[in-house]
Parts: sequence; C-alpha cells; structure tokens
Amino acid sequence: WVSPRAHGPWCKDLPHYIAMDCEMVGGQDPVTGDRDSKVLCRFSAVSGATGKDVLLDTLVQPHMPVLEYRTEIHGIKKSQLDAVPFTFRHAQAAMMSICCDQTVVIGHAVHNDLLSLKFNHALVVDTACLYQLRERADATPALRDVSNSVIKQDMPEPHDSIVDARAALMGA
Repeated sequence: WVSPRAHGPWCKDLPHYIAMDCEMVGGQDPVTGDRDSKVLCRFSAVSGATGKDVLLDTLVQPHMPVLEYRTEIHGIKKSQLDAVPFTFRHAQAAMMSICCDQTVVIGHAVHNDLLSLKFNHALVVDTACLYQLRERADATPALRDVSNSVIKQDMPEPHDSIVDARAALMGA
C-alpha cells in the first residue's frame, strides 16, 4: 500500500481535485492461492470543471495471473493486456504524482478504485454515497442512475473509465 505525499511546494501546480475510475479483472495469487476480484487493468484520472483534462488513461499489466477478464463489462481483452508495459507500481507512482494528501479524489464507489491501486487516501467524494434510490434507501445507486438522473447523460456500454470518471466528477 502507498499513500500520497504531504502537501507542499512540489504540488502547487496540481489540481485541487481529480476524478478517477479503474477497471479491474479477477486474479489469483500464485503463491497463496488467494483470489482478488480487484486486480487493476486500466487506470483513468481527469480534472477540470467537466473532466475535460485527462491526467492519465492507461491499461495496466495485472500484477497476478488473471482468472476473469470481464471483457463484457469493460471491453478490455486478454490480447490488449498481454504486452502492456505499464505496471501496477507505475500506476501507484502515477497516482502519487497527480495528487497530494490534500487533493480531493472523486469517484463512484471510489473505495474500490483506491483498493485496486492499494492507495490510502482520506479526502474522497463518492457519488455512490451522495445519492440514494427512491425505491430503496438501503441501496446505493449505480453510476448509470446518477448519470441519468443528475447530469442527464446516458452511459455507454461497455464501461469506459474516462466517461465514468467524468460522470462521477459531474455528479459530485
């Protein structure tokens, strides 16, 4: 696990907030046999009032053998990940370079994204927690629900992490 660096002169040009989304595959640790449903395979981050500024959008080499590619969800195929040079540690370093401990990180169910990055961060805005479904006060809305009802925008299929990060930003 990593944590953002403390606020200081080094981060004066960083955005005050970023929105992020990650796509994940399911994997299995070859040593312990433990399964992990949140193995990072794409990392996207945007900033700006509408998320037009793309800070990062990259495929990430899964850090353990993949059991489930979930191509039907995010559209990423095994063949696309096979030769990706950008590693999990590169993704962590990239996150550390675009935010400090005072940067607000926005996302939808963003705890899952931070978990897939193994990134500790306390200042978050989570659109899954900002809204609730009228029919079920005990359930969290899908990003599609937030996007349709709050920002009046349809979400494409399959998932696109840039679109998802922008929708979370606009919903926040």
